[in-house]
Amino acid sequence: MTLLVSDDVKQLGFSIVIDMRGSTWHNVKPILKVLQECFPHKVYAAYIIKPEKFWEKQKTSLGSAKYKFETVMISVEHLGRLITPSQLTDDLHGTLPYDNQEWVEIRMLLEDFTAKSHNLLERLNELRSLMMSSDLPDDVSSAKLMIEENNDIQQKVSQAPVEMLETKGRTILDRIHGSCSRQSSRQAGSSMCGNADFQKAAPQISQLLEMLRSSRQQLMQLWHARKSKLEQCFQLRIFEADVEKLVEDVNHQRELFLVNYTEIGNGHGVAAELQMEHEQFAAESLEMYTNISQVMSVAHRLCDAGHYAAPAIRLEASRLDKNWRTFATALEDRSSVLRLSVIFHKKAEEYMCEVPEWKTLCDSLQVPDEVPSLEDAIQAHQTLIERITQAYTQLCAHGKTLLDALQTPVSSGSNNSITAKADYSNGATHVLDVVHEVFAHHRDLEQLWHTGKVRLHQRLSLRLFQQDMKQVSVCLPAR
Repeated sequence: MTLLVSDDVKQLGFSIVIDMRGSTWHNVKPILKVLQECFPHKVYAAYIIKPEKFWEKQKTSLGSAKYKFETVMISVEHLGRLITPSQLTDDLHGTLPYDNQEWVEIRMLLEDFTAKSHNLLERLNELRSLMMSSDLPDDVSSAKLMIEENNDIQQKVSQAPVEMLETKGRTILDRIHGSCSRQSSRQAGSSMCGNADFQKAAPQISQLLEMLRSSRQQLMQLWHARKSKLEQCFQLRIFEADVEKLVEDVNHQRELFLVNYTEIGNGHGVAAELQMEHEQFAAESLEMYTNISQVMSVAHRLCDAGHYAAPAIRLEASRLDKNWRTFATALEDRSSVLRLSVIFHKKAEEYMCEVPEWKTLCDSLQVPDEVPSLEDAIQAHQTLIERITQAYTQLCAHGKTLLDALQTPVSSGSNNSITAKADYSNGATHVLDVVHEVFAHHRDLEQLWHTGKVRLHQRLSLRLFQQDMKQVSVCLPAR
């Protein structure tokens, strides 16, 4: 109660009235001792009310005690001479409207309301500190946990007994205002509105109610903002985990790819087998692109939705895209090299298979005697060299294309391909060896063919000459 008055009034000192009517003298000294040792403010005087016959017997013992304040023993009838009657209650022959029971009831309600309100505000402030934290989870499981914790906070905020305290506060205000209404209607009697403590309590109650409402409203706003941030963080961590998983998958496929990526085969069968294995491997690898496309779509949606980590999402998406494109380029390069190798080896084997037959045709060339037969044989012999030359030309063209691919295995614009530093020297050497072998056979065939051509043309020339001589001899006159 000492806190209810203003500071300037406190400096004047408190006047304490001790009503000892109906009590014994032994209760007076403990009360005075408490006032002396425990009362937090200055005591101006202590007025002790007792019947007149009491004073003479106790004056000596009371006067011998030393107190910092004046002690006055007085009857209730004379109390109004020292204290203004307007400051005394009816039982002390004053006019101050006061109902002790009502005051105690309201005061207990007020103390309970104030304590619970401050306690709730303290708890709400603790929740506010939690929701204003800038800490964000580092992984998916932590994000889930923080979202659950944030939902628990929302339940705590929603279940905060603000409405209950509002009801209690309004009940107290209604009782205070109700007492004032009764006083104004009868201009006397018991009223709490004239007491300084309740005059100061009313705006404090209203202030506490407003603080409770605004605090919960702010907490709900913070919760919604925190909820949105955590959900975005959860999406980000899932996205990052998906990206990391796909990057690991691509890297794993790349390691498998690099095991034999420079092999081109030493024959058509081996090259075709390598091509089939690579096509199967590429098909399995391309299945990852479906997941990569989905993750890239998620990245675009998050950025378009205004995600707080949009720059980081774009960076991760770019890393995944670059990683995949580099690997995809290597797959395409490998497919191209193997396709050229299969074609080259097929043409080489086809040529080498024909060489024995072509040599036989050249070696066992039959030179007819008749001119028409000779002309047909020359035409057939010319067709043979054209076939040989065409096969050789095609083989050399495919060999040159394959060598160019082996010397520059990276596609145009893909300098970052994982095959940029591929060493195809063994494959290139093998291709050159095959070309040189074919060239040797082709040179032998040309020589054999040329020998046959000379024989056919010589025989044709001879037969034509003989025909001309016969005609000349017929035309010359006989002698």
